[in-house]
Amino acid sequence: MLLYGAGPHAEVIYELLQACNLPFTGVFDEHLRVFPSDTTAQVREYDPKYFSNTPLVIAIGDNATRRKLSKKITHPLATLVHPDSFISPSAQLGKGTVVLPGALVHTKAHIGNHVILNSRSIIEHHCVMEDFVHIAPGVILCGNCSVGESSMIGAGSILLPGISVGKNCVVGAGSVVSQEVPDHSRAVGSPARILPTKEV
Repeated sequence: MLLYGAGPHAEVIYELLQACNLPFTGVFDEHLRVFPSDTTAQVREYDPKYFSNTPLVIAIGDNATRRKLSKKITHPLATLVHPDSFISPSAQLGKGTVVLPGALVHTKAHIGNHVILNSRSIIEHHCVMEDFVHIAPGVILCGNCSVGESSMIGAGSILLPGISVGKNCVVGAGSVVSQEVPDHSRAVGSPARILPTKEV
């Protein structure tokens, strides 16, 4: 397994590989940072010919960066699921998506590509998450919610049943969202309010 990214989130994904008993081949990172000292992996710039048939995960938390890097990757993409998570057999997980410890994905939820479902997040039945979404620790999405591409749902937030969050949005940590969040918006508070453009 290859990782793209050598920062803090990559260390989390490295431990996820260990929990899944998956082999670790190497790390790509244009900044050539040092990876954790308990590995012998060399950090190198992205090379499509390096173990070209080995699956890869973009191990970077920032949504925009994951999206940008995904356009140049030619390696096959892996989907990683921590053994201490629960995925309904009727749920769908996209390529490059990672599911961290304690996460729950329920009946007929649809999770897109390159999504991060962080520790103890709950994705209830029939929720839809588009590509490059980041769900922070402890988030609860009640049934039939949707989250648009490249949006970030902050730690401990709750989306009430049927709520839609648009693309490129940020929901602040601890928010309780009871109304639709339009594209390119920020919602904060309990109950959450949509910040005017000048506050975003």
